[in-house]
Amino acid sequence: MRIDKNKLGYIYQNCLSLSARRINRIVSKISDNHLRPLGLKGSQTNILFLIAYADAVYPKTISNILHLEASTVSRNVKIMLDNGWVEIIPDEDQRTAPLQLTSEGKKLVKKAMKAWDKAQHEISDLLGPEAVKCINQLDGKLNQT
Repeated sequence: MRIDKNKLGYIYQNCLSLSARRINRIVSKISDNHLRPLGLKGSQTNILFLIAYADAVYPKTISNILHLEASTVSRNVKIMLDNGWVEIIPDEDQRTAPLQLTSEGKKLVKKAMKAWDKAQHEISDLLGPEAVKCINQLDGKLNQT
């Protein structure tokens, strides 16, 4: 059975999933490089920022807003709990109880915001204003669904 190399070339050059994942890896690498000195990854930072913004938030809400699997949220929250950055607010079901920042978590968020600014500027410079605008519009459109 012969595989159509022309079709594979077309797929490689035009696959939206591949392009989005490749862009994500490049952007994530830049963010992670800025956040690494704080002991953070971009994915953890997004969760920390959401908790800080909301003051307290349920893990399921984090999953819904950030479009993350529950297991991904659980894994990252465990790291944050172990590091003393977040704490569980007592609730009937501790497995699904809301989370809030600890004082250490608040200090970390302030530092992370500075690192985020640096990463954001580097990414924006790399992509250019039109691409940044397009990505933000696309994100807004996809999050309406």
